[in-house]
Formats: sequence, C-alpha cells, structure tokens
Amino acid sequence: MYGNSVDPDASIFSNGTWEDWERYYNRHNPKQVQIVSHGTFVTFILLLVLFGGFAQASWITQTQSSIDQKVQEMNANSARLLAKRRQQTDELRSTEHRVQNFLMRRDPLGSGLKEEEENIYRQALDQRGGDPIRLPGHSTGTEVVPRQT
Repeated sequence: MYGNSVDPDASIFSNGTWEDWERYYNRHNPKQVQIVSHGTFVTFILLLVLFGGFAQASWITQTQSSIDQKVQEMNANSARLLAKRRQQTDELRSTEHRVQNFLMRRDPLGSGLKEEEENIYRQALDQRGGDPIRLPGHSTGTEVVPRQT
C-alpha cells in the first residue's frame, strides 16, 4: 500500500515538507490559472503611477499659483501702506505741520477744548489754508457743511 500508489501525493505518509503538505491539500483542486499576464499587470501599475503623478503635479501647480496670488496681494497692500506712511511723514517734517496735525487729531472740529483755545486753533488751522470742520449748532450756531478731504 505504501509503495503501490500511482500518485505520490495520494498518501499522507509521504508529506515531509511544507511543500508536500501544500500539494497534499490541493490535490483535488485544479491548478491556478493565470488571468492577466505579468507584462499587462506591470503596464497597469505604471499607468496608475503616471496618472497619480500628473494629478499631483496639477494640484501643486494650482496651489502654487494661489499662494503666489496671495503673496502679490500682500505685497501690493504693504506697498500702499508704506507709500501712505511716507506721505504722512513727509507732511510732518515741519513743525507747523506737526502742530496742525496734533490739533486736528485732538479736536477735529477745530474749536479747542476750552473757550479760550478757539482763537489759537483758528490761527493754527487757518495757516493750513482751510477752515476747521464745523458741525451744525457748534460754537457760532451756524450750519456749515463739513468739507471733503
């Protein structure tokens, strides 16, 4: 019985290695059929890698252009702010301009905080070439439209 078997995998007693046991358990199953060739599978994987690379490159390009646009906007805003600050500092180089700027910031109406300051404000602000801004009913009781700056 041990040596009379036609199929060497038919006997359980001839299974000494792992491969022998695999052959024994798969003795009734048909051999595995190759559905796709190795070349086709490798080609498919390469196409997936290329498609992923193109998608990644497209995403990076879009992100980079968005970031560049934001940086340009920030630079433009900074340039405008710097130009405005330079203009303001150029205007304040003289002592008269600094005094007028201080008075207008302190009291935009140009009438002073106390009654005796009104004449001082008028003198300082009239040198600037314009009347102080007056609101209806303030000081003189006359209505003057605020000027546009």
